[in-house]
Amino acid sequence: MRTRLLRIVLLASLPVMATLAGIGNATFAAHAQAPRPPAPNPSPMSLSVLIDALKKGIGILSPSEFVQTIQRRGVTFQVTATVVRQLQAAGATADIIQAARNNYRVVRAATPSNSNTTSNTSSNAAATTPSYDLAKSLYEANRFSEAAPGMTSACNTGNAAACVYLGYMYANGKGVSPDVYQAVALYSKACDGGNFTGCFDLGYMYGNASGVALDYGKAVFLYRKACDGGESLGCTSLGYMYANGTGVTLDNYQADALYRKACDAGEANGCSKLGYMLAAGKGVPAPDNAQAVTLYQKACDKGYYMGCANLGVQYANGAGVALNLSTANFFYQKACDGGEPKGCTFLGYQYENGKGIATDTSQAATLYRKACDGGDPAGCSGLGYLYENGRGVPTDASQAATLYRKACDQNDPIGCNNMGVLYANGKGVPLDVTQAVAFYRKACNLGNANGCTNLNNHK
Repeated sequence: MRTRLLRIVLLASLPVMATLAGIGNATFAAHAQAPRPPAPNPSPMSLSVLIDALKKGIGILSPSEFVQTIQRRGVTFQVTATVVRQLQAAGATADIIQAARNNYRVVRAATPSNSNTTSNTSSNAAATTPSYDLAKSLYEANRFSEAAPGMTSACNTGNAAACVYLGYMYANGKGVSPDVYQAVALYSKACDGGNFTGCFDLGYMYGNASGVALDYGKAVFLYRKACDGGESLGCTSLGYMYANGTGVTLDNYQADALYRKACDAGEANGCSKLGYMLAAGKGVPAPDNAQAVTLYQKACDKGYYMGCANLGVQYANGAGVALNLSTANFFYQKACDGGEPKGCTFLGYQYENGKGIATDTSQAATLYRKACDGGDPAGCSGLGYLYENGRGVPTDASQAATLYRKACDQNDPIGCNNMGVLYANGKGVPLDVTQAVAFYRKACNLGNANGCTNLNNHK
């Protein structure tokens, strides 16, 4: 008996959550960002000048215009956690803060021309072993091999932050030969030296098997130490482990408390995850969609684009706010433009089905493809469905199968179910009931009701 395709709505009734991997990758990406070359004119901006400009210019200049100004002028300050909070309070988006981080200029006083106090020996030493500040500037300019001696020297003399940077370099083969064991040793040294970002980065390596054996116990210990030490990403990551029962006993109340601690410290991912928990009624007596909306808005305003996508879901479902598809689409677009593939998937669904916007299956295909390429398997499933049915793209069952398989390999239940349907009908792949049943079973195990129905129909 042929099994008809059971189409599942791509837009979930509850917001989606970012993965723990996304947390760690965001942190490592911040280490690796390369600033633009410093321009000689005009002069770099101090923190007070930038804050004053933000307070006066938000609403007049766009965030991208602020970013361009910072890239052109540079800043005289390093972006620490305290500076991030000051900039956020002045209205800076995540892109503005990242631009400031990427465009720090080391401003040095000129050396007096008549000074004879510097010996040739010390000049040569400075040339071969740059100071920590210079090494950090070289690091931020992606000149890793030149930064390595200074970072090594600073780490060896007790600069824990230098150990974190050097650990990243060894973990990723930046300027040095890749050596995960050395990275672990350096992150450990930083963590033991009181740098809690080092604790977090080391916890991430163990929690995600990033070059080391998977060890949830060590990840939990290190995330807890990072969180207790004030590294809010540690709180978010530990909260995620409690929310999923990974390395610890599942405890939604503890997860909520950790997410709230991270959010209160300004960590936008923590705000978004707490919003999800409240919307889903996890760790609370009853769902609180109104508070979830507030938290998603906070995360979105801070430039965490998963928060924008989740906020769009709330508007699309009228959960905690009045149902407004146009507003939902605005937040989906913002998320997609900001690089969050879920936003592209959700907006693609809206275009495919004419939800708050004119139906445009070609645009839906473009958005699904962007989401799929960006790592969201639901986008792959959506694009596969369009190829299977010739909507916005030429009909191509073989291409649909490729996309469904890619989605299923990433544990997307829709992709698994739809791949099963293709095998059950010999569409784009050879007819193979055994394969169909295997895909239906996986879809069912992932919580897909249609997969369970299809599986039962083949018993």
